[in-house]
Amino acid sequence: MVMVKLITRSAHLKAMEVAKEAGALLSYDPNLREPLWPSKEEAKTQITSIWEKAEIIKVSDVELEFLTGSNKIDDETPMSLWHPNLKLLLVTLLLQVWNGVA
Repeated sequence: MVMVKLITRSAHLKAMEVAKEAGALLSYDPNLREPLWPSKEEAKTQITSIWEKAEIIKVSDVELEFLTGSNKIDDETPMSLWHPNLKLLLVTLLLQVWNGVA
């Protein structure tokens, strides 16, 4: 099973490299499913290992809290995940409804 995961990861990284070389805009949605990872630390390590390759990233508020350790919905929290190659960072609210006030 570990070898399958390594091959899958390697194939994804190669596909990203080829797409980028062809001029594609790379997007990333980590779609965190904690039970599928051996540990939270491993999930975070793997998610952030390809973070800087993406130009568009979409995370949920739950994923934002997982990655930053903060449950605040403000400008600073997602901006802590910003990197120089990023063009757009989207944060969706899963359990909260935006009331129009920031």
